[in-house]
Amino acid sequence: MDFLMLFTNGLKFPPVREPLPKNHSYLLYLFRSLDRIKREAPRKGDDMKAKDIIAKKGSTVYTGSPSFTVKEALDIMIKNKVGALVILDDTKHPKGIITEKDVLFLASKHDDWRELTVGESMTTKLIIGIPDDDVEYIMSLMTLNRFRHVPIISDGNLAGIISIGDIIKAQLKDVKAENRYLSDYILGKYPA
Repeated sequence: MDFLMLFTNGLKFPPVREPLPKNHSYLLYLFRSLDRIKREAPRKGDDMKAKDIIAKKGSTVYTGSPSFTVKEALDIMIKNKVGALVILDDTKHPKGIITEKDVLFLASKHDDWRELTVGESMTTKLIIGIPDDDVEYIMSLMTLNRFRHVPIISDGNLAGIISIGDIIKAQLKDVKAENRYLSDYILGKYPA
C-alpha cells in the first residue's frame, strides 16, 4: 500500500476542477479536501455495508410462492435476468430461496423437474444478512457456504438481495477509480 492510500484511508479524491494558486500543490489540495470527501464519499472495501450496495442497486427483489412450479420460477428468473427468487410464505416473510443452480441440480436428477413445486425444491436453510453487515462478512458467508445470493432482512421484512455480482461490481468500480487517480498522480497530470 502506498503512502497516499495509507494516509487518506483509501478515499477517492476528485480531479482538480479549477486552477490552483501557484503556492499550492495537488497534495495540499488533497489534504484540504479530506474532510469534505469523508462526508461525501461512499464507503469503500471493508467499510462498505450491505445497505450501501442496496442503495446503489435498488431494493427490488423478485419473489415467488412455494406453490409455483420450478418451471414458473425459472421463467420469472429468465424474464427478469436474475439468478434467484426469494420464496415468501403467506405472511410475506422469506421462507426459502431457489436459484439457477438449484434448477440445474433438479434437471440433472429428475426427468419431471418442470412440474416439481418450488416448496419441495427450494433451499429452506436460508442464510440472510442485515443492512449493517459488512460486505466482507457477506462475501465470507458466500465463500464458506458456496452460494451467490444473500437476502437482506430488516425488521423481519425483505429489504433487498445481494449477489456476488453486486459485490464484484462495487469493488471493481473502487479499483478502477483508484487506479485512475494514482496513475494520473504518478504521471504528473496534476499541477505541482
